[in-house]
Amino acid sequence: MVDETRTTQRETDAADSAEPTDPAGPTETAVARGRASGTPFMLLGGVALVIWAVVAIVAAALLLVWWLV
Repeated sequence: MVDETRTTQRETDAADSAEPTDPAGPTETAVARGRASGTPFMLLGGVALVIWAVVAIVAAALLLVWWLV
């Protein structure tokens, strides 16, 4: 019976030399590296989205407190 969990040195070397796969697509990689022309807009849009989300949550909480008091 052969143990299939053991690998040969050649298989290990081939796995080590293989290019790592990028889980993000080419657009995400280009934006992350700052090479896409839309990088400033995506960055600004992301920051604005987070700020507006926080403002909306705080405003909703304040309105709820005002209504309940």
